[in-house]
Amino acid sequence: MQKYLPKHRRSGFTIVELLIVIVVIGILAAVTIIAFNGIAKKASVTLVQDSLKKAHSLMLTANTETQTYGTSFPSSLKTPTNIGLALTTVSDNKTFCINGTHSKYDDVIWHSSTQEGLAEGACSGAVVASSIIGDYNTNAGGSVARSSKGVAVGDGGGFRIETNEAWTNMAITWDAVPNASRYELQFRTSAAGTWYLGRLADGYSTYGVTPGNQSSSTISGQIPASTTSLTWSGGSMPTGSGQTYEYRIRSFEGATAGSWYTAALAVPNNDTLQALTDFTISPAPSWASATLSWSGSVSSIPDPHYEIQYRSTTGGTWYLARLADGYSSYGVTTGNQSLSTLSAQIPLSTTSLTWSGAAIPNGAGQTYEYRIRGVSSTLSGVYGDWLTKSFSPPANSSFQPVSNFTVSPNADWSNIALAWDAGTSDVPSHRYEIQFRTSTAGTWYLARLADGYSTYTNSATNQASTTMSARIPATTSSLTWSGGAMPNGAGQTFEYRIRPVSSTLSGAYADWTTVSLSPPSNSSLPTVTNFTATRSSDWSNVVFAWSGDVSSVPSYHYEIQFRTSTTGTWYLARLADGYSTYTNSATNQASTTMSAQIPASTSSLTWSGGAIPGGTGQTYEYRIRPVSGTLSGTYADWNTIQLSR
Repeated sequence: MQKYLPKHRRSGFTIVELLIVIVVIGILAAVTIIAFNGIAKKASVTLVQDSLKKAHSLMLTANTETQTYGTSFPSSLKTPTNIGLALTTVSDNKTFCINGTHSKYDDVIWHSSTQEGLAEGACSGAVVASSIIGDYNTNAGGSVARSSKGVAVGDGGGFRIETNEAWTNMAITWDAVPNASRYELQFRTSAAGTWYLGRLADGYSTYGVTPGNQSSSTISGQIPASTTSLTWSGGSMPTGSGQTYEYRIRSFEGATAGSWYTAALAVPNNDTLQALTDFTISPAPSWASATLSWSGSVSSIPDPHYEIQYRSTTGGTWYLARLADGYSSYGVTTGNQSLSTLSAQIPLSTTSLTWSGAAIPNGAGQTYEYRIRGVSSTLSGVYGDWLTKSFSPPANSSFQPVSNFTVSPNADWSNIALAWDAGTSDVPSHRYEIQFRTSTAGTWYLARLADGYSTYTNSATNQASTTMSARIPATTSSLTWSGGAMPNGAGQTFEYRIRPVSSTLSGAYADWTTVSLSPPSNSSLPTVTNFTATRSSDWSNVVFAWSGDVSSVPSYHYEIQFRTSTTGTWYLARLADGYSTYTNSATNQASTTMSAQIPASTSSLTWSGGAIPGGTGQTYEYRIRPVSGTLSGTYADWNTIQLSR
């Protein structure tokens, strides 16, 4: 039995099979990515929890030594990358609450406290800015409050100092000591400085620790035993960045002094303070002004206001501007920064400004930079990080060119109509500019706006003149020009170009839209048809007649020439009767009495004399053509006939 093998063996995959494989791979990849992201986030949560547990343990350990919880973490506490920890405000120094965040996940925030232990979410109190360590995510958990209060917890005796939000005063509290007859409170302006007494009522002034001052009832060496709190301000508390004041208190039982309890109050570090989260600069449609707006909390900065600076290049000098309108450039000096009229003193209630003048870009290619920060009004040198934005006019290449630009001559080529679509340009506060040139590689010129007459160079003066074609109002969509701004002869090609130009941003404009205009070529013009010469019976005259539509020759007239032989010189004749022989000079060509200027309405002539054969055997030739009266050198081909006697 004979077996037959198939003629063709199948190999490879079909398109459908390949598509199925690709889809399956895509699904598997998506599932893998989702699963990986879930695993990564879960690992991040675990890392936050572990960091909180470690911080909680170290806080408890520190408490066994001091019997109090401070407002900073033990120095031995370190955080992994992307993890941030912060203590929050609590009612006393017997408790604490810690927030933990991950910098990559805004929805990951846990806390650990003496009351609850480890739990998801944020502590109920505000974040103590000076306590932050690691990469703390201020966006985690939504709007987590940030307190600007300064808190210092002493090393015993319930000694605690807490400023108000503005740092204009502070509350000093301590536990009552049984049998105490009085308390003494001292402070110093640095960790190694001299100790002073303060005025008991308010902490103002600095008093040396002398027996006389210590015995004064108005000074903090004689605090009554019934008093366990004071409110101080002025010279007895820090006033600027980097300062740390120390305070100590002790009780007296008669003449016997108790132990000192000490607390240190530090101005928050600038790098722990909040920066704004959003800053935008939006130009008006005309770019005559710009609106600066911002948002974000700066509540961790004591008594904050805003400061905005700008510079006109990315590497230039920063300036302040006039707060109301942005005009003028003011140096960033201490004096200017304290002026309420300048942009270093923007009230906290303000969230936007509209500026113009020198404080915004005024030309193409410029890049201005703006930066904003929160600044403390009560603590010198205390501020958050800058939030910086750059601001540039659109690139010229992004603007829309003019569309539907046409240049159309009238029938006799005595003027041209320029037309375009107006009102659609996105160039700020635009006008139009039209230039022309008399050849495809020549110099571009401006023309007189009203009529196109004359040729004006692109000088700054002409560009600025409202009578020139560089200053065409935005509402204009057509012009009628004549004279030097249009072709006036055969073979010429004029070019015209138009662009929208900004009236508010120097050097800002769209690309040119260019069109060319040429008179019709002579070869395209219609010739005279049915040109005939009919003699009288006695050869005393000849009647010439012609016909044909030559109306496409601009503002035409006819020209007839003759010669007395088939190879002779061509002449003009007297239009009225054909007498005489006139050369083709410019004067004769222009004369209305010559046969080079036959009106368009004429379709026949009767000639005699020298313009017709006078003897037997003579052959005269005659030719006729339409000639433009407005375009020099523009005419149709000759139509030639012979007349023999």
